[in-house]
Amino acid sequence: MSDFRSVATPLVPNEHLESPTQEEVNELNKLDINYRSSVGSLSYISTATRSDISYTVSALSQFLEKPGIRQWKAFLHVLRYLRGTADL
Repeated sequence: MSDFRSVATPLVPNEHLESPTQEEVNELNKLDINYRSSVGSLSYISTATRSDISYTVSALSQFLEKPGIRQWKAFLHVLRYLRGTADL
């Protein structure tokens, strides 16, 4: 994660997360990532200290049952945002 550049917003502007296709789900499954746990960690951070990511966490949480690679990229975008705003 140290090679991520920071971003100014917790969610890509004008991006609407939609239900993933089966191909996108399979692509994420190949990466062997625990999306549910990752979003759960963001939820804790949002509740405890960073309310500015609440909307994004809510949007990502809609896909806990069947996430795709687009949702994972949105999750990584939040991490980049948090990295750039750690001093807030």
